Amino acid sequence: MRIHCFAEPAEWEKERCTLPDRAAHHLSTVLRVRPGTRVTVFDGGGRAAKAEVIESSGSSVVLRVGERWTVPPPATRITLYLALPKGAALELVLQKAVELGTARVVPFEARRSVARLKPEQRRRKTGRWRTIVRNAAEQCGACRLTDVAEPAGFESALESARGEDRLLIGALEEERRPLREVLRESPAPESVGLMIGPEGDFTGEEVRAAIEAGAVPVCFGDRILRTETAALFGLSVLAYEFLHG
Repeated sequence: MRIHCFAEPAEWEKERCTLPDRAAHHLSTVLRVRPGTRVTVFDGGGRAAKAEVIESSGSSVVLRVGERWTVPPPATRITLYLALPKGAALELVLQKAVELGTARVVPFEARRSVARLKPEQRRRKTGRWRTIVRNAAEQCGACRLTDVAEPAGFESALESARGEDRLLIGALEEERRPLREVLRESPAPESVGLMIGPEGDFTGEEVRAAIEAGAVPVCFGDRILRTETAALFGLSVLAYEFLHG
């Protein structure tokens, strides 16, 4: 069984690396590692290393860090700008975004968003989402953690998206083009952003604002997809085209 676990960057300057409490509990109690077990550790920023368990108890796991290497970032940085979906759908999207190699997820409240968060809820939710990202990275073997921004409004998300080399927006009403057609008409960009709206879609005003910011309206076929389905469909296509194609 391959074990891939996160270690705080500050621990990497030492030959002996102490894992965070949550990771230590998982390894010692759930996976039941013992001294001598070999694992891979990563710091979330692209560094990874082979390591060996030298101490293991219910609340502490200490590793001896060996060979280290750096995983380069992908040639194309993919960012998902996602209108907050209802319920726990965002947690599913985050898990799969990590597996698909998404660099960043920016949740936001669109005009028609049903899900709304108060300021204190935003901070708490963001902390939980980042834990989900770390768990997903450990599960799938990623060495770079997907960055999760704290939720903001549409205007703030759009301002951030202006910096993308290529910006796409899923739209139902405005004139739009097939995603594959848009992606293949020019060379791979250094960064690409995908904007996905809420259950009731973007308003016409929001789509026009995105177009003025450089976004290209795209469609994912004839069917109307749920917010989380559209996000994962779009990310899968982008990953195929730019990361694994």
